[in-house]
Amino acid sequence: MKHNNNNTTIAVLIATSKNRTKLLLERALKSVYDQKNVNPLVIIVDDNSRNSGESTSKELSKIRKGVESLRTEYLMNKYKSLLHIERDTIAFKDYFKTIILSNKRTQGNSGTGAWNTGIYYLSNNYPMKRIYVAILDDDDEFMPTYLSHCNSLIDPSVIAVFVSIIWIDKNTVRNHYVYREKLTQEAFLIGNPGVQGSNMFIRLDIFHALGGFDECLPSTTDRDLMIRLLDYNDLNKINSSGKIVTSLELLVKHYADGLDRLTDNKIHKTKGLDIFYEKYSSRFSADQLQKSLARAKKFFNYTPINERMIVIGMALKNSKSTLKDAINSLLIQKNVKRHIILIIADDASTDNWQEEIGNIIHDHRIRIVSVNFGKVFAIRNFILDYIRHEFPNADLIGRLDADDILTDEYCLSKIEEVLDTDTPDVIIAGNKLSYNNQILPRINKSDKRLLDFDYLGSRLYRMSMCDKNAELPSCNVFIVPSLDVYYPEVDSAEDHWLTVNLILQKKNIKIICATNILYITYSLSGDVTKINRESNKYVISRKELYTYFMNNKY
Repeated sequence: MKHNNNNTTIAVLIATSKNRTKLLLERALKSVYDQKNVNPLVIIVDDNSRNSGESTSKELSKIRKGVESLRTEYLMNKYKSLLHIERDTIAFKDYFKTIILSNKRTQGNSGTGAWNTGIYYLSNNYPMKRIYVAILDDDDEFMPTYLSHCNSLIDPSVIAVFVSIIWIDKNTVRNHYVYREKLTQEAFLIGNPGVQGSNMFIRLDIFHALGGFDECLPSTTDRDLMIRLLDYNDLNKINSSGKIVTSLELLVKHYADGLDRLTDNKIHKTKGLDIFYEKYSSRFSADQLQKSLARAKKFFNYTPINERMIVIGMALKNSKSTLKDAINSLLIQKNVKRHIILIIADDASTDNWQEEIGNIIHDHRIRIVSVNFGKVFAIRNFILDYIRHEFPNADLIGRLDADDILTDEYCLSKIEEVLDTDTPDVIIAGNKLSYNNQILPRINKSDKRLLDFDYLGSRLYRMSMCDKNAELPSCNVFIVPSLDVYYPEVDSAEDHWLTVNLILQKKNIKIICATNILYITYSLSGDVTKINRESNKYVISRKELYTYFMNNKY
């Protein structure tokens, strides 16, 4: 049985997430077990999400069982056949020895924490070994001679090998050749000349010298690592034509076919690019930055953060006495990196509110649209569609009613910080309450327990019984524009209905309850609120909402 050349150990490192165990086993790991003339160490790191308080994911047991089945039912046959032709044999447990770990570092950021978990495991457990690490995504695959080919190209001076790849997307299959002269820092600043993670074959000590993968990046991780690798190459005066080796052999299949890839998520891709451009801002020439941004726009519809927007929608109907304060509370917001835009949808008002707000109406951040719906939910849904269509650079959609005000001049920057830190689909903040211009002691905080169906059901029941202390936070939900949601066609509590509908989708969307943010001061003196409270609509809508939730929570 042939061993790895050059007294080296080859380790294959696979990070798996998004419950892609089937792809891991049937595509990625099987392709490793099909490798010829090598006996690599295999490290699988489970990066699947864990429930709060749990140390491992529920998927981990499936991975362990699947790996065991693949080894006994598939790899064993290959092992037995080699026993007949090789005199130098090893025990089956050491043949493609496979170790399964749980990621204890950063989760979800394109596998960066999982890769680093594997890298540091190798260092701690094989300190005296010269190890080359072959990275493999759980939905990509190696051709049978990939590892042996890389092994044939290394000597003690080679720090990395990059082979060419077969790129497979939804519509095409194309060959992507990797040339050494194209692996430059400028190339990786502008784009990616051919390194896709799964064709990384890098010496373990170099991974350490680089500090591993940057766990702050939810995307662009390969480009970032390559820039730092080329830095290392230059700083250590290594001959760039000899120590980083490339090959025109097409030995890796890279799947970009949309099968739930980590970096297909636009929010994560955008955040990764934001961090990438900030991290390397001093490296870019004006021409390089222009080319890089043009490429990012073409392939990922990326817009720099200082050109993006948070758009707030306001449904307006005869609110001239409170409108000026509401608008001003938005326009004075500080420390917000994105542009703030206010869309006012005026539903055939007759109170000459334009005169009341004076020159504010000409502020470039305000856009006024005339509508005639007569229903609040219809106006709000018009605003959602209008923003999605007219503001492609919007990152977040929020709401402000004409009789409410933002709690302070920093609350929107706090919302933006949650967006940038957690990349959610939905942010639920809290609110203060006022009546007749007096702040009430009762505060509606955004409680993480809202995402627990038992707790939410109890709270909705209390709401249906007119318990004012059980009211959900109002007018305080932010959504990303790509989230296809609308206000239900109800005449009261449409904001509560929207919140509940979003929480019902919690398995498919990321919801953050911003427990420490109070977004607005919600007025209980508004005309619509008064009308609804004085009619049966207020009670009926809340009772119907409770029944709706109980019928749809499972």
